[in-house]
Amino acid sequence: MRAPKFDADVENLRLDIQRKRAKKMEGKTVKKISFGIRTHDADVHRSDVLQVEFTDGTTLYIETATNTQNIIQSVKYGKRSSLTPPDFHADLHLTWVD
Repeated sequence: MRAPKFDADVENLRLDIQRKRAKKMEGKTVKKISFGIRTHDADVHRSDVLQVEFTDGTTLYIETATNTQNIIQSVKYGKRSSLTPPDFHADLHLTWVD
């Protein structure tokens, strides 16, 4: 499998916030890794969750998010009738618990 490449042309506030959250991992030692499916919620798509526990007692949860609800609303209200791959977005959400 090939490693993904970063798109250097993309800059926005959401990415800046996520970069700052991700940088909190630097220098930490991983204690335990857990991986699974997030508990189902009727308003949210199913999602993988990666839990990273560090030896300093902090935990990072990494889960996926999409713009699925936005697309559903656009179709429901007639703003679009077809979809193309660029219409769909998937992101990583980083949540720290101290």
